[in-house]
Amino acid sequence: MALLSKKEFGELVGKPTKELSVYVSRRKIIVSEGELIDPLDPINKAFLQKFGGIKSAKPDKVAPSAPEEQDDESPDSEGVNPLLVSDRRYKHFSAEQKKKSVELIEIDIARKRGELIPPDLIKPLFHQHNQSILVEFKNMMDEELRFIAKEYSLSVDHVALIKGRWVKGLNDAMDRSKKTTAKGIANIVEDYSEKK
Repeated sequence: MALLSKKEFGELVGKPTKELSVYVSRRKIIVSEGELIDPLDPINKAFLQKFGGIKSAKPDKVAPSAPEEQDDESPDSEGVNPLLVSDRRYKHFSAEQKKKSVELIEIDIARKRGELIPPDLIKPLFHQHNQSILVEFKNMMDEELRFIAKEYSLSVDHVALIKGRWVKGLNDAMDRSKKTTAKGIANIVEDYSEKK
């Protein structure tokens, strides 16, 4: 098949070009540099199959010639009953779905009990905690600086220089503390996610 314009591709799938643009932005349709669409590209081909442009590679179902020949309990050519295979698959997917459902329910119960707190809520709390420690420490250092300035008769310029260095040091310490705490929380979340 040759490359198609958006309009031609839209006619094939029964969608307007405006709607195709949304699919292009979501990477459901791949557009080449010349704004042309290759219908043989695997992603575009899948899109065409989904919306009716290309028939699937699955064989068409043929009606049985006689009802006696079609037996639900008869095994296929490999000796495996297709009904049993289908039933096993259904049970497997049902069990997987139930497991996921139970996990979500357990997480919801733990959250309601207060045992599970989302990390996005914890990070600002640590930041606020560190900030309050920093403010209290800065206030204490200001008091000590006033005492030292009075005791040793330091000039105003000297006091300002010392205070500026202390504030810079405290801000640097706060930044390092935030990064360390955020990294620690991320590690805990990652470890917990791997275990689950």
